[in-house]
Amino acid sequence: MLDLSFVGAEDGWALGVVPCRSATSGSCTAMRRTTDGGRHWRPAPAPPVNVPDIEHLRFATARIGYAFGPGALLMTTDGGAHWTRQ
Repeated sequence: MLDLSFVGAEDGWALGVVPCRSATSGSCTAMRRTTDGGRHWRPAPAPPVNVPDIEHLRFATARIGYAFGPGALLMTTDGGAHWTRQ
């Protein structure tokens, strides 16, 4: 796990690193989402960049969030379903 971001006590996102599934090797980003305070986590769309470009995750509201690091800044306005490079 690289970073966690919670909005309130129930809504949270986890940014992590997993082995890439493509033919190329390396590390890819992965996301998980909870709406019950971390009791259950489900897969969520990850920002479309790989580590080490992003290392941090912050959500301002349940819909607006940012993934960022030394190589990229991405924003979501739909709770992480879609990410746009800024």
